[in-house]
Amino acid sequence: MQDEEQFFHWLEVPDNAPILFEDLPWLLAEARNPDRSTFLKQFEASASQLNFEQELPQAVRRGRLVVRDPLTGTPQSSPIGAALKRAVVFPLQDLRPFLAELGMGVRIREKAPESEPVQREKDNPPVARFIAGKRVAPIHAQRSNLLTAIIEQAIQQAGSDGTALVWAELEAMANQNVPPFIGASEGELKYLDGGETKFLRRKNLGDRLERRAKALAKAPR
Repeated sequence: MQDEEQFFHWLEVPDNAPILFEDLPWLLAEARNPDRSTFLKQFEASASQLNFEQELPQAVRRGRLVVRDPLTGTPQSSPIGAALKRAVVFPLQDLRPFLAELGMGVRIREKAPESEPVQREKDNPPVARFIAGKRVAPIHAQRSNLLTAIIEQAIQQAGSDGTALVWAELEAMANQNVPPFIGASEGELKYLDGGETKFLRRKNLGDRLERRAKALAKAPR
């Protein structure tokens, strides 16, 4: 764990979720220049962001900063252009050793007590997550209900987000009555939602997977 007295500037993150590379310059500039109370300090923060925009790609090329594939989470070797912008870094594994060289630390922000109001999402937007090495759109970007988690599980088991393969995994679960499923019939899967029997059809799944793919393409923004 990094010594609290070791660094003057800190990048605070809510957790160790991956961060888009293209978001790093302004995040680091804010960490280095938290005071924006005067025009001069705002100018210094803007200059710091420009410096990071130049320095970070160079650090990647020289192997000082590890960046990862946004879908698999595996390290990438010197991506450039759009591929670099879409790459991600993990705060603790990737950013911490790099920022230590710059005299900056990384720490996980302490969670507010449950009695305190949670910061509004637009002020602290969720980032894309990894589930078993797969990048998953923030939950607000999906049609969130009790099927979301089991569909993600089916995608992982299928190793694909193709409708046919995911449907086959879900159908197998439904035939085994894996909750919330209670059975399957030709072309539809039955599940319980609050005591009410509902049906998931193959076309509905295809629509959901299409929305998910679009959300992944945009997340996080």
